[in-house]
Amino acid sequence: MKILGFKAENILNLKCVEIIPQGDTVIITGKNGAGKTDVLNAIWYALAGTKDIPSEPVRKGEEKGYTEVDLGDYIATRKFTKGGATSQLEVKTKEGAKFPSPQSLLDKLIGDTCFNPVDLMTSKNRDEMLLEIAGLAGNFRTLDDERQEKYSKRRFENGEAKKLEAQIKKGLEKVEPVNVQELIEERDQARERMNNIGLLEEVVEDAEEKIKELRKEIEELKEDIETNREKLNNCYEKEKDSPKLEELQDKFQQAEGRNQKARDYEANEKIKAQYKERTATSDKLTEEIEEIDKHKKELIGNAKFPVPGMGYRDGKVTFKDIPLDQLSKSEELLLGVQIQMALHPDLKVILVPDASLLDSDNMKKLEELTGKEGYQIWVERVDDSGQVGVYIENGEIKGVNK
Repeated sequence: MKILGFKAENILNLKCVEIIPQGDTVIITGKNGAGKTDVLNAIWYALAGTKDIPSEPVRKGEEKGYTEVDLGDYIATRKFTKGGATSQLEVKTKEGAKFPSPQSLLDKLIGDTCFNPVDLMTSKNRDEMLLEIAGLAGNFRTLDDERQEKYSKRRFENGEAKKLEAQIKKGLEKVEPVNVQELIEERDQARERMNNIGLLEEVVEDAEEKIKELRKEIEELKEDIETNREKLNNCYEKEKDSPKLEELQDKFQQAEGRNQKARDYEANEKIKAQYKERTATSDKLTEEIEEIDKHKKELIGNAKFPVPGMGYRDGKVTFKDIPLDQLSKSEELLLGVQIQMALHPDLKVILVPDASLLDSDNMKKLEELTGKEGYQIWVERVDDSGQVGVYIENGEIKGVNK
């Protein structure tokens, strides 16, 4: 199904325009602002519903306007009034019979996407639309988000593992810690015993001195001496089997060094355990990322993109393994045309605004591409010679060139 005729009156910058295509390539030319693009817009307004129609589509200074597209089996006419919030759509057969739900009929014919390749390829949601067409949108966005989350976690775990690895000390030996508190108690007891011995020695010396000075108290002092000597001997005997203060002091110093080694070893083992945990987490995340990539690869392999050579890589839709953002404007436009052809097998009409981007070689490719599949293209391009295609000037047709 193609456009057999188009009419528009008082739509945007158009005054009164009627075009009867004489072949499958309709070239609309003129200066900038002459109304070339408005021809394509008016075709779209007639067919695609109200979502893309501006708030005031009627030409400035006029009260009403309309756009009409003859598709052969159907004739679609949309009427507008100045300042009107709505429009009136009528679809009838060539015999004049009207359809009760005209927009539903056109929506089935057109589908969910426009047949303007430039609008498609320059849309902010282009990749999402193409992924949805290929049946990948939900799956891939979910997998991309999951992969990014796991990638970020793995990056964090690797960073923490490197920090821990830098803290691990090599050559440390495991040693058992010494109970310093017991050594302190033994040392204090030894000091107390030494103090007691010193005190007793002083008592003995005082007693002996007093014996010399105080003969009268010799007997009493002798008893004291004997008693204290006995105590002193007991202390000596006990001291023989008790650790010496100097030895305990040495043990205390050795214990501190040994315990420091034990603490260092224990801390190092904890770091090793944390490092092992971090690296294990990182390895697990790597496996999960690889599984996601494998799943994405399978989905891509089973995807049904509208044009052979299209694919998906690194979060972007590609064509011949090149991201669409890196295509030239002409390559992008030609690909958009192929996509539109694949999406609209029944309505064989492609609207191509801004075709000035195409040189003569690419224009030839476009005509060969659409002609091979029997599509009709409406091409808008800047040309002020008046010698090419349907020449528009000030919203009116000033010439029709074959």
